[in-house]
Amino acid sequence: RWQWFMYLNGFGVKRNIDKGLESLQLATDAGDIDALHHLGSLYISGVYGFTDTDLGIKLLKQALEAGRGNAAYDLASFYSRRPGEGEKASHYLAISAAMGVAEAQYSLGIAYLNWEASNMDRDDAKVLEWLGKAAKQGHKNAQTTLGMLYLSGSTGTKDKVTGCAWLYLAGDEGLTQE
Repeated sequence: RWQWFMYLNGFGVKRNIDKGLESLQLATDAGDIDALHHLGSLYISGVYGFTDTDLGIKLLKQALEAGRGNAAYDLASFYSRRPGEGEKASHYLAISAAMGVAEAQYSLGIAYLNWEASNMDRDDAKVLEWLGKAAKQGHKNAQTTLGMLYLSGSTGTKDKVTGCAWLYLAGDEGLTQE
C-alpha cells in the first residue's frame, strides 16, 4: 500500500521518483483515498520537480468528496498562498475544520483571533470554540494558546483554573518554552 512512499523517499529501496509516482497512480486508480490525497498534494506542491496545479486541485477535491478532511486543508493552504484567493482559502479551511482536522481547527481559531489580518469579523466565541476543538484533540499549540487566552482574559473569558489546566496539558504533551 505504501510502496509509493518508499520509492519517493528512498525508505528501504533506492529512491526512484518515477516508480514512486507510478505506484502512487496505481494506488489512486485502485481507489486508495490516501494515495489520491497525496497525489493531489504532490501536483500542487511541486515537491518532486513537477507541477500540475489543475490536476492537483481536481484530485484534492475528489479526495475531499470521499471524506478526506486533510485534502480541504491542503486546498486551503494552496489558496492562501495565491493573491486574491483568500475567500477560497477560508472556505476550504472552514470545511477542513468542520471535518475535524485539528490543524485546520487551530488555524481557524487563530484566524478569528487575528481577525484584522484575516479580513474576518472579531468573534471571541469562535476563537475559543475552534481552539478548544483542536486542543481537545491534543494540539499542543492550541492548548498553549487557549491557556494564555484564559489567563489573560483577552477574549472576554478570564479563568485562571482553565488557563492553567490547558497549559499543564500542553506541557504534558511535550511543549516547553525555552
